[in-house]
Amino acid sequence: MKVLLFNPPFLKKFSRPQRSPAVTKSRTLYFPMWLAYATGVLGENGFDVDLIDAPADNYSIDDVIERTKKFQPSLIVLDTSTPSIYNDVAGQLKEICPSSFITLVVTHVSALSEETLNMRKSDR
Repeated sequence: MKVLLFNPPFLKKFSRPQRSPAVTKSRTLYFPMWLAYATGVLGENGFDVDLIDAPADNYSIDDVIERTKKFQPSLIVLDTSTPSIYNDVAGQLKEICPSSFITLVVTHVSALSEETLNMRKSDR
């Protein structure tokens, strides 16, 4: 099974993994530790995995779309946060990979699960 774990682009120097997701004043990007950990665990257990850290790689949404088209994952795990959830690319990813199961993760989804599911951009 192909699994894509994804820290999507948003604003320049926007850091989701920090305590309070925001554009960093120091220009420091926190690495997506839990995404990297999950990628390693999945890879060790036989899954074909790809990790995209768009802010660190300076990827645009178009770059991400192109890379996702090539990989064609069965599961997409999309990191999100309250400031960026309405701008995240789940809907665009669903259009190019309609059979992929898309899941949004992190605190916004846990706190506002019904609202998030009603956005209809994700499967869970």
